[in-house]
Amino acid sequence: MHANTVITSTRVLPMLAALLLMASTPASRPAHAETLPEVNLFSNHQAASGTLELSSGSIGAAQASGRVTVAVMRAAGSAGEVSVAYSTANGTAKAGSDYTKAGGTLTWAKNDTSTKSFTVAVSTASPFAGTRSFTIALSDPTGGAALGSPGSSAVTITGSKQVLASPVPPVVVPPVVVTPPASAQCARSSGSWVSNSAYAATKFGDYTVENNNWNSTPGQVTWGASNSCWGVTTNSTAETYDVHSAPGIQRGWTQNCTMFDQLGGAGWTAKSGMGIQVSALTKAQVHWAFTAPAAYPASRWNALIDTYFWSTLPTTCAGNGSEFNAKMVDLMVDQQINDQVLNGQSFYAQQAAKNHATTVTISGSTYLTYVDNPSQVFNAAGGHTIEMFLQPTGNFALWGSNNAVTDLAAIVKFWSQPNPVDDKGKPILYGNGSVITTPVISMSLYMGEIYAAFEQDFGTPFETTDFCIAMQNEANCG
Repeated sequence: MHANTVITSTRVLPMLAALLLMASTPASRPAHAETLPEVNLFSNHQAASGTLELSSGSIGAAQASGRVTVAVMRAAGSAGEVSVAYSTANGTAKAGSDYTKAGGTLTWAKNDTSTKSFTVAVSTASPFAGTRSFTIALSDPTGGAALGSPGSSAVTITGSKQVLASPVPPVVVPPVVVTPPASAQCARSSGSWVSNSAYAATKFGDYTVENNNWNSTPGQVTWGASNSCWGVTTNSTAETYDVHSAPGIQRGWTQNCTMFDQLGGAGWTAKSGMGIQVSALTKAQVHWAFTAPAAYPASRWNALIDTYFWSTLPTTCAGNGSEFNAKMVDLMVDQQINDQVLNGQSFYAQQAAKNHATTVTISGSTYLTYVDNPSQVFNAAGGHTIEMFLQPTGNFALWGSNNAVTDLAAIVKFWSQPNPVDDKGKPILYGNGSVITTPVISMSLYMGEIYAAFEQDFGTPFETTDFCIAMQNEANCG
């Protein structure tokens, strides 16, 4: 109970009325009478010991963060030692699968009014879409303290699984055929590496090509002749409103644990020319040319260049996703996206509108960009997720280009500055609407991996006709 709470007990009001009457009528008090002692209408013990309450009645947490921290405050008193118990209870989020059941006791010493906290672990093992919630409650205060308000709180977990949209009738858009560069010379042959194993990978110099079919795209086969000649075929012909796989090529850290450890762990990251601290980065250039299926609604996919930054580079790959989830910044540059159309507007255009997107021009390329979309969190706690889309050319459902050079070093430099502004000179905002004032990519982080992949819903075939990453003193690509 707070000290300014109004008491309306019928036992207290007559006493209060009598005291007020005596204080306001001088004639009723003899001149020699002593001043009446002050009467405390509240429990002395309770007011002195204070109230114990949660800092908020609702708490949000990203599944990718792996935890949620809960703060408990002591107010309106500090006398004596007090304590309170806390516990969790299931809602749509279930203990053991979505979070770890928690319970315990928080204790304050005499004169201690500091905020105490406890942590509840959130599972990242099975990414889900949407939100799930559970409840945290306080109980059994001791030492004369009382429970304040709020005494319970709903914790809402936002899942880390990326879902493009709920099924709605699409607007029919005339297909646009993506043609390869005229000079491209690439073909699958009898000597090519071929695999339909979900997590198969092979090495071409400083690069690894991976099938990476985590969600069972039907009939997916990845093949490769070199880092500049590889492709994918599938039997996926129907819209599923989800991303099922991301076959691709990477340089540096690899999600294929067996290959990463065999190649030497963090030693492989450095040997392949990655693992460079942002403060020392001078060049990171990607050239990617490819052919892909016709535009939506004939197929749906996006060609994504995904760059991971860690505070400390992973030395081994444990196979449980800990290295993946420990990345502090995930920089996603969609070179081309064959986007879904919803009610006459592309899905990612709708996402951009919700997350204070703006445009920035870097090294001659203009990108639509937003930072920290709450529904798409792919970074560890305290980090950021940056999403950038090479601006549409031609059909509005088919964004970007299938033959482009991406200057990642210049993009990283842009996000490493405080107070970034867009092409109109206006401050860039986070997805929640607050102004970005500090560097989104810290100079102390390490660029550990560049991964280019075809994130697929449906469609076939895909073929890379040129792929190159130039780092530091290496010759330019393209």
